[in-house]
Parts: sequence; C-alpha cells; structure tokens
Amino acid sequence: MSQKFLLNAINVFDPPFHSSVDSSHVFSGNLAAVEELEPTDCQVIKGELPLTLNGVYIQNGPNLQQQPRHLRDLFFGEGMLHSVQLSNGRARYCGRHVKTQKYVLERNAGSPIVPSGSSLYKIVDILRFLVAIITGSLDPMKGCGVANTSLAFFADKLVALCEYDLPYAISLTETGDIETLGLCEFDENPRLLANMTAHPKVDSETKETFAFRWSLTYPHLTFFRLDKNGDKQKEVPIFSIKQPSFIHDFAITKRFAIFHQTQLVVAPIKAMMGRSKLVDHQPNITPRIGIIPRYAFNDSHMKWFEIPGFNAIHILNAWEDGDGDEIVLIASNIVYLDNIFDETVEIKLEKVTINMKTKNVSRNVLSPRNLEFGSVNPSYVGKKLVSPI
Repeated sequence: MSQKFLLNAINVFDPPFHSSVDSSHVFSGNLAAVEELEPTDCQVIKGELPLTLNGVYIQNGPNLQQQPRHLRDLFFGEGMLHSVQLSNGRARYCGRHVKTQKYVLERNAGSPIVPSGSSLYKIVDILRFLVAIITGSLDPMKGCGVANTSLAFFADKLVALCEYDLPYAISLTETGDIETLGLCEFDENPRLLANMTAHPKVDSETKETFAFRWSLTYPHLTFFRLDKNGDKQKEVPIFSIKQPSFIHDFAITKRFAIFHQTQLVVAPIKAMMGRSKLVDHQPNITPRIGIIPRYAFNDSHMKWFEIPGFNAIHILNAWEDGDGDEIVLIASNIVYLDNIFDETVEIKLEKVTINMKTKNVSRNVLSPRNLEFGSVNPSYVGKKLVSPI
C-alpha cells in the first residue's frame, strides 16, 4: 500500500473547516505564501548604488509551502531566505526555501505531513506524521524542523535555525543563488529530536559559540558550547529547571551565561486536547533569571534570582559592570502574558541589574514604546552598550 494512497484515505476523515479558520482564507494578502525566485537583477527606480558597496544582505522568515486544511501557526511555515547581493553598483535578489527534510518530504507529497503547534489536537495530522515514519519517508533522527527563525555565522558556516531542530548550513553562490548544504550535526552519535537554540551567541574574541538545547523531558535545558572549529564541548544539563518552561533566548557576558525562566510553559497535552496553544501561560510561576559560569562543568554553580513580573522572550544583550559583581541585562518584557497571542501586546524594553554579591535586583524601563526583536552588532555581544536604544 503506497504512502499516497494512505494519505488520501486519511483526507476522507479531514473535511475542510469553516472559512473563518480555514488557512486558505487566513493566510492571504500580506500573509500569503510567496514563490521562490532565482537570482534576478533589481530594476533601478531612483538613484544609484555606490560602486564600492559590495556584500550580501540576507534574512530568514516563515513561508508556508503547503496550504494546510486547518489554522496553522505562521511560526511553523518553512524557512524562506531572501537575499540581496550588492556588487559594482548593481543589486540582485534571490528567494529560496531552506531545503529541510520536512520541506522536501511535503513538497514531494503535495500536502503537509509534520504537525504544527496548533494542530496537535487533530488525530488526522498525527496519523499523517506516523504514516510518514512507518513508510520510511521521514527519518525522525534527521529532524523535523523548518529552519525559519534566524541566521547565524559561526565556525566559518552560515546557518539557518529554528529552536526545535539542528541548524542547516547555507551557501551563497557567486551568481547570487542560495543553496542548502545540509543538516549540521554536532554529536558523534545522532540523537532523536536533537535541537539547538535559534539564537546562539558567538564570542567575537574567542570565536566560541554558546548555545543550548531544549527538551520536553527532564532535564529540560542543556547548555553547551562549540569551539572556534565548531567542535562540541561537554554539555551541562540544568537540573534546577523542573518544568518544560518556554526558553527561547539567552545571553552571555565575558564570564557567564544567563537564562530566563518565564511564566510560559510548553503544554503539548493541553494542545492535543484543544484546550490551549502549545505554549501555555501559568501565572502561578514566579519569573527568574539564572546565571552560570560559561565554562561550568555542571549546574551546581547556577544562581537564580526571582524577578516578579519580568517575562522576556528575547534578550538584547548582557554584560558585567562595576568590579564584575553586577550583571546588566537588556530585554523586552511582555507586560501582560495573558494576551500574548492577541494582535496587540504591551512590551517594554527594560534594563535589569543584578548584584551577584548582595543579590539586589533593580529594574528600569528604557523606553515607553513597544519594542521587541532588538539586535546588537555581533562584535558587541556580551559587552557593555553605551546606549541600547
């Protein structure tokens, strides 16, 4: 029995939804998927580019390859890379999907196979996924991610990342095209559901890459680093995190790594029952920040500081101040987590100062505006910012 026949049989039990939640209506207009485009010279509309301006601008983001028959989180769209190559006064654009295992599988099947975070409650989606594994079309040891969140450059590699898979190495050709080279595996023995944060931190001086992986099972967070050649060093499981908190980003300083545990918890059982999103808000949890030496061999030296009301998903930067006893953290705080999935969310850019000796914590808002998705020049990661805004 062929995989295609089995998938078609499953479709009989998966009728279309009402138009209000049908993805063919929801993902339209500005949210509609775009097609790939081979390297194409950009038309000059006005002005000119300096002849000495040479290089490539490239960005990553989600782009649905297949229209699902249910409401799918935009965040689970396949990674799409958009590049503009500047050379000799000319600009050339190119748009390509990251050719992940998931992308290739679903392109060949002509329909979605891997469930998204908003479709775990649909039995038909789970069955499609299991059929792909049973028939050998999908190898779970090679990941199911979409590489749609960010781009990073470390160990002389340009990679596309998402937090529930390993990075995919990317190459830019001389003609301006974008090629996917393949999955980056750091362990000698591949592990099931191996992953790496979409926001690794590179020390511009040592060339080391600091990162973490997340797991639904205990230990939920594991800290690790890669040397300048990309070789993985000893992992440090963080046993003091007792529940599957949603940890998306972190920070480093010259001596420490900093993790933030918020009131967001990954709740797949609730999602499968249709009772919540994959990420659930639990107001009974007190947010806290954990600080651990960068070269720790275990988490016995991890220090936690409770910071009520501070829920940051993205951290702009951090550094050591004074005599090194103070840690300064710049991050966007989500003021009200109970409406995090609404169209409008109040987010304030804050400066948090933690004194490691006295354990005193102070906070101040840096801007009254809604500010999120901040970034810093990579050469200043872990170093003091004179003006963060």
